[in-house]
Parts: sequence; structure tokens; C-alpha cells
Amino acid sequence: MFLFLFSMILNSKANELEFIYQWDTKPKIVICPDSKVKKEDVEAALEFWKTQGFNFKTKGIYYSDHCDLEYHTIQISDYASNEEPRIRGELGATNVTWISWDSGETKTLETVDVNIPVDSANRHDVIFHEIGHAFGLAHNDNHFIMTPKL
Repeated sequence: MFLFLFSMILNSKANELEFIYQWDTKPKIVICPDSKVKKEDVEAALEFWKTQGFNFKTKGIYYSDHCDLEYHTIQISDYASNEEPRIRGELGATNVTWISWDSGETKTLETVDVNIPVDSANRHDVIFHEIGHAFGLAHNDNHFIMTPKL
């Protein structure tokens, strides 16, 4: 009974999440050579989002020997390639490129660059959070993963 109630609480919070971006095609996920994020970490994040009612589709998760941001790609790297978020004191950062939109419509994503630190104590929560952003989710104070302050 407790598990059922806990599940209902989690799902009710997920219903409050808002998309501010969307993909017009399934993106591929590329893990840069400087990243300590593993394919299993990304798979766990995608699995987590399924439990929240979001079945994010991808063209696959790949390791790359170089990282040049490409269209329709979510690129995952460490802060080694982008120190700016660490300077601002953030645990992670997701930078998006999107196509212009008409007023009131969700922006369509072209590329996403996700930066995850190597030394975060709550690394998995940060990965789950940033993958949520990579698929267009906004911050939400009522969701334990998408809150602005993890």
C-alpha cells in the first residue's frame, strides 16, 4: 500500500512538469571522450523518466572519440570543455540551440550540450535532471529531480 501511495505522489508531481522545448525528430545521444558519464548512466536516466510517464525516444546512445555538436544530437561532456557553469556554482548545465518559434509555441530543439561535473555527490540526480532538460523539461519546484536546486 505504501509503495502504491509513493508511486501516486511521484506521478502526480510528474504531471506538473512543463515542456519548454521539443524535438521534431528523435535525437542521438553522444558521450564525449572527456565525460565520465557512462552509457549505463544515460540509460538509467531514460528509465527513470519512463517511471515518471515520459518515454523519451532516441536514435541511440554512442561514445565518440571527438565532440563536435551536430544537429539532432544531445552531447554529454564534463566541465573540462566548459568551465562557465562551475564558475557560477551550478551542479550541471544544459545549453540548447533551437529554431525560432511563434509566440506561445514550444521551441523546437536543434542541438543540446549537457555538461556534468566529475565530482558531484548527487551525480545520478544531476544526470537525471540534465537529461530532463535535454528533452525539453523546465525547472519545477514541485518535482524532486527538476527542482532548480538539487
